[in-house]
Amino acid sequence: MCAMRLGDDTLKELEQICERRVFGRGETITVKGEKHESMFFLLSGWVEIRFLDDRSEACSLRVGERSVLG
Repeated sequence: MCAMRLGDDTLKELEQICERRVFGRGETITVKGEKHESMFFLLSGWVEIRFLDDRSEACSLRVGERSVLG
């Protein structure tokens, strides 16, 4: 998974061609290992990414608005 921040022009273009989906607090968007033919563009709010590190310890990363996940 990677993340990057989007500019205003890019966001406007994406809103015209992409399907908008709204996720609720605590809702799982995807699980590691699932196959998707899509990317996620975070327009507002934030997402917490939970994962295990190399020592199998629980870690998390917060990604905010204007980010791309995929």
